Amino acid sequence: MEPNAQPSETLNPWTAIWWKPQAAIDAVVRREGRSYTLVLAALMGSATVIGGVALVPNLHWFAVVAFAILVGPLAGLIALYVDGVLLSWVGRALGGRASQSTLRTAIAWSALPSIAALLIVLGAIAISKQNFLRAYAAPDSVDDPVLFSVVLIAGLLPLWAIFLRIRTVGAVQRFGVVRATANVAASLLVILAVAAAIRTLLFQPFSVPSTSMEPAIRFGDNFYADKRSYGLSRYSFPLDAGFEGRFGAAAPLRGDIVVFKLPSDRKVDYIKRVIGLPGDEVLMKHGVLYINGTPVPKRPMGDVTVETGNGRAYTVPSFEETLPEGRKFVVLEVESDGPFDNVGPFKVEAGHYFVMGDNRDNSSDSRSIDQVGLVPADNIFARVSIVYFSAGELRDPTSPAHAFDNIRWDRMLVTPK
Repeated sequence: MEPNAQPSETLNPWTAIWWKPQAAIDAVVRREGRSYTLVLAALMGSATVIGGVALVPNLHWFAVVAFAILVGPLAGLIALYVDGVLLSWVGRALGGRASQSTLRTAIAWSALPSIAALLIVLGAIAISKQNFLRAYAAPDSVDDPVLFSVVLIAGLLPLWAIFLRIRTVGAVQRFGVVRATANVAASLLVILAVAAAIRTLLFQPFSVPSTSMEPAIRFGDNFYADKRSYGLSRYSFPLDAGFEGRFGAAAPLRGDIVVFKLPSDRKVDYIKRVIGLPGDEVLMKHGVLYINGTPVPKRPMGDVTVETGNGRAYTVPSFEETLPEGRKFVVLEVESDGPFDNVGPFKVEAGHYFVMGDNRDNSSDSRSIDQVGLVPADNIFARVSIVYFSAGELRDPTSPAHAFDNIRWDRMLVTPK
């Protein structure tokens, strides 16, 4: 118990947890406060979900709230039990003896600042609606000092929750500040290590900010890229690993939609389709693709509507192309004989690939030698796997009746061809 703390019987844990966390959690563990653990964890989950979902572009404010209410409680309960297990395992190595049940109680009560942030965010959304989401996503662009202050407070309260977690976990484990911090930090590092391993070795999420790969990948798509497809290169890791070559290499196939580091700026990720393999010659003539001197068959498929990032849409002719190996996909032609419709021939060097966007007249790709050019094999680190969420531009950001109109339900769990 902290020096000069009130006896646990006289403490009100709902207020004392903020300023006297050790004494408050001692009172909670000894009295009926444990019964609130699951409720607080569910609210903690809603706070976490709303904090993440509010950053997703093009989501209606009502949809953000709905996702937090529907998904948050389950996420919070799962996180509560996972954290309880990790804190218990790590804590025992440090000499702690608190049970997982007691640790779950400490975790749940330490989340009160995050829950307070949730209430503030819900109140701000109720008043400002879409304006608050814009301010939350880009606080440096906010001119309204009141709105900026609300965003700042909502962002700082979860930091206070981290401090409270250290104090409450330390109290139930009977740790000092150093061991309590180590207990919480090590548990967090385990979660981060697992997440980093999945991102590095298995799947990495991406969002699509352009229309260059329409219609296979649409503006507003969020997808996972499969990191297993082509083995590990230096760019498979969150930071450039610095080695040359690949481990477990598998060559990209013609027609694969790949994610690669832009050769001219390796901090930038690009998404294009592999068209030319090492040794190939690629030519564009009057909008027709030639590979090794043979034209790629091109069949009209009718008009396609393309949504842009500014809320506009345009209709453009589409065509089905069939690659030499038989793979078929749809390309768009905004204009006939555009700037990139008569370029080449390009000779693909060994260890390189020629890539193109499916939206042929709105794509910066290997046809632009200065901007992209040929892509080294090591720069290609993933293949587009599955779209897990997609949303177009908001049509009515005010009415809850239109909150889900821009969500493309038919794009969920789609594998781009």
